[in-house]
Amino acid sequence: MPQLIQFYQQLETLPAIVILGVDLFWFNAQVEQVSRATSARNVDFGLEGIRLATIETVHKLLGGALSFADMIRRRDPVFDRQVIGLKALEISFGFRADGSLQRGLLVANPTIRAERVESDIQSFEGLGFSYTAGDQLNNATLDLLSGFLDQLGSDGVEVIGITTPYHFVIYERMQQSGAYSYMEKAVPRLEALFSFHDFAYYFFDDMRELGADYGEWYDGHHSAESNSLRMILAMVEDHAELFAPYADHQAMNDLLHNFENPMDVFGEYQS
Repeated sequence: MPQLIQFYQQLETLPAIVILGVDLFWFNAQVEQVSRATSARNVDFGLEGIRLATIETVHKLLGGALSFADMIRRRDPVFDRQVIGLKALEISFGFRADGSLQRGLLVANPTIRAERVESDIQSFEGLGFSYTAGDQLNNATLDLLSGFLDQLGSDGVEVIGITTPYHFVIYERMQQSGAYSYMEKAVPRLEALFSFHDFAYYFFDDMRELGADYGEWYDGHHSAESNSLRMILAMVEDHAELFAPYADHQAMNDLLHNFENPMDVFGEYQS
């Protein structure tokens, strides 16, 4: 949340609409405790991660584990575009030239992706922050969000809040376990908070309700492009006038009903 607010405050031109994604685990007090122990609360932690990853890659180059010639020829295996950043060059995991994140072979290879999803479903309890159990809310982060929504409203920005979904099998197991009760507390708080600021809020807890199937994910907490499109369509249909200058409803429906690879739905629209 601090990074998100910092990013917004550095914008030179304000957006007309913000689709604000808020992950449930941001509001898990247990995650806050774990984060303090690892210094992940530092606003500059992302830069520190980049520094460490860069050092690791350079060591591999100097030690002969990587070939520089092979690295500089590496391209995005999904769209065959040049990748940028040492980590992307090393493992095809990083950012495209347009700034969007690409997951390399997880996107291009359905078998690898399916294995990753299945692995996350079977062992999600041990997979880090987004899967940490907890029963208490992180009120400090809720307060940060409230202040941010105040600022957005004062700036005249229209906001639609969304909580993107876990794989529905994982979410069901979380609920059945009784160890993730912070989620049940967070959702009504988020609904009330966005409503107080006269903003819409969507909690996409089960994408099957919008037509998704088991395989439309690339891990336990990140949907395929097909699910992203379903969420966007739900917002566009509920706020047709707001999105009229930006979204072609019929074209989006056509994309949703004609894709072959759920990780490559938008195709030419991604240029």
